[in-house]
Amino acid sequence: MADEHYAPNGYGEHTERALSVHQEATNEPQSEQSKWDQLWDTVNKNPEDFTSWEYLIREAEGSNGGVSKASSVEEMTRLRAVYDAFLQRFPLCFGYWRKYADWENSLEGPEKAAEIFERGVTAIPNSVDLWVQYCSFRIENISDNSKSIRELFNRGADAVGQDFLSHNFWEKYIEFEKSKENYGAVLAILERVIRIPLPQYATFFEEYSKYSVSRPLNELLPANELKKLEDEVRRAPLPEGQTEPRTDQQVEATLRQRIHDIKSEIYMKTQDAVLKRWGFESEIKRPYFHVKPLDEAQLDNWRKYLTFEENEGDAARARILYERCLVACALYEEFWLRYIRYLKTLQDVDGVRQVYVRATGAFLPPSKVAIRLWNAAFEEENGAIDAARTVYRTILEQLPEHVETLSKFAHFERRQGDIEGAQNMLDGGMATLPDDKGKGFLAVQRIKMHYHSSTDVDSTRDMYMTMTQQYPQSRYLWLSYLLFELAQPGASGLEFAAKVWDQLKASSLATCDKYQVGLRYLDTLVERSTDIATIDKVDMEVHRDFGDRAVDSPASKKRQHEDSASHRPVKQARSDSVAAATPTPTAATSAYAYPQATGYAGYDQSQASYNGYYGAAASTSTAGWDYSGAAGY
Repeated sequence: MADEHYAPNGYGEHTERALSVHQEATNEPQSEQSKWDQLWDTVNKNPEDFTSWEYLIREAEGSNGGVSKASSVEEMTRLRAVYDAFLQRFPLCFGYWRKYADWENSLEGPEKAAEIFERGVTAIPNSVDLWVQYCSFRIENISDNSKSIRELFNRGADAVGQDFLSHNFWEKYIEFEKSKENYGAVLAILERVIRIPLPQYATFFEEYSKYSVSRPLNELLPANELKKLEDEVRRAPLPEGQTEPRTDQQVEATLRQRIHDIKSEIYMKTQDAVLKRWGFESEIKRPYFHVKPLDEAQLDNWRKYLTFEENEGDAARARILYERCLVACALYEEFWLRYIRYLKTLQDVDGVRQVYVRATGAFLPPSKVAIRLWNAAFEEENGAIDAARTVYRTILEQLPEHVETLSKFAHFERRQGDIEGAQNMLDGGMATLPDDKGKGFLAVQRIKMHYHSSTDVDSTRDMYMTMTQQYPQSRYLWLSYLLFELAQPGASGLEFAAKVWDQLKASSLATCDKYQVGLRYLDTLVERSTDIATIDKVDMEVHRDFGDRAVDSPASKKRQHEDSASHRPVKQARSDSVAAATPTPTAATSAYAYPQATGYAGYDQSQASYNGYYGAAASTSTAGWDYSGAAGY
């Protein structure tokens, strides 16, 4: 999609051109109703398609001057329905909030338009541009109530006043107070602004210095600070040669100089803050929302900028930057997860929950499963069991074959004490999944759940034998079976493992997978077996029967593409770790996302690696997680 979909003013500037192209491509004439239905059908089928929304908005706005007070009720209703639906899907499009408000102003008047602006600043409270437009609108159209306008500016100052690019807002606020000749208020505003790192920090300080010369001293410092400073001035030794006490005029002149020195120190701190951030700010090429992906340089700049602000230690400024970032990077799961991790360090439970709601409710589609799994874990950790269960169910309603969610939901129910329900959930998943690999992964979870709840070795062994016959294509299942037997005490463990190896050799498991499992088995024999003949026999089988054939087999090449280092342990991403690979905004997460097999431990220890629970890293390929990896689990 072209960049002109969103210029910095937030408007879809090429809407008219795009619509004309659409109309030229339509050879057969259509009635207004049929075109309307067609456009609605298009956005309903693909609500992510921004261009289709632009066509629909243009159609709703009408031709020949557009919708007006003389238009029919149906036309007005259409216009409102389209804007409401569009802004629900794309709430960060500040320019369209302004357009909607302009329409309402022309149709119903300023009060109705103000309602749209209110909805806009609620939906995107950190939009400097929208606050400036809203305040300007109130001044121009509802100017008889200075108190309410001043209250609106104060709300805007709380929402966006600390933004690095908020200078336009402050200039508008100062301009308003000057128009009312309220110069005390002007100085008070400047008093706030000179402390904020803004590109125009020097201009604001010059203006502050100009006004401070003529304003009363009690407007320059709080009363307690002014009294303390005045006492210091009056008690200070007199200049050499002066015998008379200082006059009030001399005291005031000295106070003004001292106050100027204090403010100059503030100026230098502000200048330092601006210079520290300038390099990051200058690299932000698109601070507004756009459905087009950002390039890697832009994403990396946001990462470095966030790291800088976190290290500065000012939580308020870090939050402000995160909120700015999540406008430009709203479609990137990575930054939502990072913000959540940061808020957790602040122990802001309510803030974390609000971020989850925003991310999953409006910006990240159902295919972004990782953040939803984090959300479920977060709610469980904070005792909101029903909320966590709802998250899991919602994911499975949209992605019923998502293996990782099925597994984690089952373990969630296990932790709630419902072992039978958890086992039934895994059984149901195995019955509905389309391939042995996914079924094999759930089978391992089912078997382990049985074993840890019963500690019955014989029945667990029987389950493994049954499951490997049912799902022989699952390397993960065979490896789990082998590790289970190797974890048994004494020589019996090696004896049973030898039987598993014989079964595996005769199975229909891919040659390259037999080779990988065989390497694991051979390593264990080298470490534990006392029979060199057995070691030599297995070594021969692994390398002669499977190794040579595995290298050039199609399955091996596919495996190498999906997992170039099968022996390298790859753990799940946790909530306290760095986020995994960054997907593009339009990339869909595979429905088959399985936790990577990790570790080299025995069977009893392996479950712990799976329960690295707080979040699931996004798949880095369409193949999803290598749940059958020879690296273990």
